[in-house]
Amino acid sequence: MDDDDIRLVEQGVEQLTQLVTGRLHLFTSRGQWAARQYGVAGLARGTDLLSAGIASSKAGFPDVVGVLVRSLVDSWLSGAYVMFGGAEALARLEHQLQRHEAAMLSQNGLGAQELLRMRSDDLAVAARDIGLLDDADDASALGRITTERIAAELSELLPGEDALALYNLLYRTYSTTDAHGLGPLNRWPATENIELIRLHEPTPWVDPHGSLGLATLLLCRLAEWVFDAFHLSTTEVRQVFDLVAPVLERAGTAAIAAASPEVLAALPADFQVLGQGIDPSTDHGTARAAPK
Repeated sequence: MDDDDIRLVEQGVEQLTQLVTGRLHLFTSRGQWAARQYGVAGLARGTDLLSAGIASSKAGFPDVVGVLVRSLVDSWLSGAYVMFGGAEALARLEHQLQRHEAAMLSQNGLGAQELLRMRSDDLAVAARDIGLLDDADDASALGRITTERIAAELSELLPGEDALALYNLLYRTYSTTDAHGLGPLNRWPATENIELIRLHEPTPWVDPHGSLGLATLLLCRLAEWVFDAFHLSTTEVRQVFDLVAPVLERAGTAAIAAASPEVLAALPADFQVLGQGIDPSTDHGTARAAPK
């Protein structure tokens, strides 16, 4: 990716971040519509991670961009899953969080007061207080849910959207190459001869700005869904998408998806799914209704 295209990706990230942060005060919901707030939360965290990726690359640490993109995809999947899956999706992720919190408390000798302080502003706590989770009192019956399962179920909630393919392309790949075990460590040693191994500054396995550009397109899609749910114009979001998408095409970033070409084929779509009756303000994304 040349310098001009790098600047376009950075411009797209900056514009999308400004679009989201400048409208956060507009994203308010009554209790029964609380699920869509998780889409907002996923979008807000995603733009923070995008900005952190740009800052890391500029500071000379492009090798950490993959970890940030992995976290971004996690937030994207979870936010969209609750936004379109409603109370049941929220209950399943809440149950998963409670399991992790219980393990954290028991293994670190912490008590309930520490947990209450941590969760005093948690949306899930508020959702339970207003009764949104009343239908899932026995959340354990919903079973454990993995990130891969979230992606699979999100694909079912959104016909035409292959969230599972995106999970495999970005989340699974970056988990392997940038997050766990020998994946990230193997890029450091360099064998000079049979007896001498030195460490060298690693380079990312894929162009970091290409990864950030692709993540920007994903967040544009989530931004379209969120803005549409709150009856806000999506024109400027589309402009960001149209700014970044050609950069990826010129840079050959589509090669990332060589094993799954339908993934990138879907990304430049016109988001027509938004006009086909999917409504993130309802429990299951079916009948459109005006937000309260």
